[in-house]
Amino acid sequence: MDSYNALFSRFVAEAIVSGLRQGINLDSLLQQTGISLSQLHQPDFQLPIETGIYMVYRIYSMSPIPGVALRIGAQMRPSDFGPLGLAMISAPSVASGLGKLHKLPSADQLPWNFTLIEADNRSNLIVNTNDDLLRRVLQDKNAGDIEQSLPELRRYFLEVGLMMARASWVYAGKQVMPTPLHVNVDFSQQPYLSVYQRYFNCPLFFEQSETSIVFRSADLRVKPVGSDPELQHYSEQQLGVVSRQYDQGDTSWSAKTQTVLRHGGIPFLSAETVAQRLNLSCRMLRRHLADEGTSFRQLLQQVREGLARQYLQRNELTITEVAQLLGYSETAAFSRSFKQWTGISPAQFRAE
Repeated sequence: MDSYNALFSRFVAEAIVSGLRQGINLDSLLQQTGISLSQLHQPDFQLPIETGIYMVYRIYSMSPIPGVALRIGAQMRPSDFGPLGLAMISAPSVASGLGKLHKLPSADQLPWNFTLIEADNRSNLIVNTNDDLLRRVLQDKNAGDIEQSLPELRRYFLEVGLMMARASWVYAGKQVMPTPLHVNVDFSQQPYLSVYQRYFNCPLFFEQSETSIVFRSADLRVKPVGSDPELQHYSEQQLGVVSRQYDQGDTSWSAKTQTVLRHGGIPFLSAETVAQRLNLSCRMLRRHLADEGTSFRQLLQQVREGLARQYLQRNELTITEVAQLLGYSETAAFSRSFKQWTGISPAQFRAE
């Protein structure tokens, strides 16, 4: 499940960057785990799940900022979740997007799992942690008193899970964004209640039997602004929800490369990763593409431009939302790229 390992690794990278911004000295932790800062910015950055869990625990426990797990989770966009994020924001409804979390692999592979239940006109997204995995990590890393450390580690990942779910409806678009009826958590009240209220804007209940977000089912049937059947199909293929298949009408290496790039999520895959998925060395892939009169960089630009044009033709999407769907953190950066591709700005393209 490389895509899920990549998802978790990118979350850990965000936690590391956030810790550094807070002035936390992570030199010994990075040295201990063999991770360099340059690796964090590589699209294919991955690390063992157990290592990532331990790093998150250390970073969060050293942070002086209240509610740090919630704050870091709030900085993540669906595009940071790779194919899973694309599946969430391109789904036909917010409920369907939340349902993608339900399709995550079993809890022995990730520190949390999700269950979406609908009953009596209420939809309840339950967040659970894999306590056996978390306990094993603490034991392997000799992290002191396990029974004292485990509740804190559980809370960190429950809060991150809540924020992953929040991303799916926040990026549905302001005009359709649902508001939860309430949020339940299974741990005691924390001193940063205002952080919860800022992000969820609904009643919060502590020491409940489960950690969950409760909605009116009707509120989740709205269509996200990024809903796109074609992109949904691509992202579900990548997640293994439907069988992966390549375009049978064109078997050229250029076509296969573009197909993998379209399926691979945001940020776009590197040439090395695309080659691996095509069972080639990177050198051989580049040679095949050169024989066909093109290059990986040219094909990547074509895929980016094609998706940008497709989204800009949909007037319900703002240019900022298009930029977010393509993985840009700033609208201005997307506009500059688009003008380089086409010679005109996104606004001019939309006006034509």
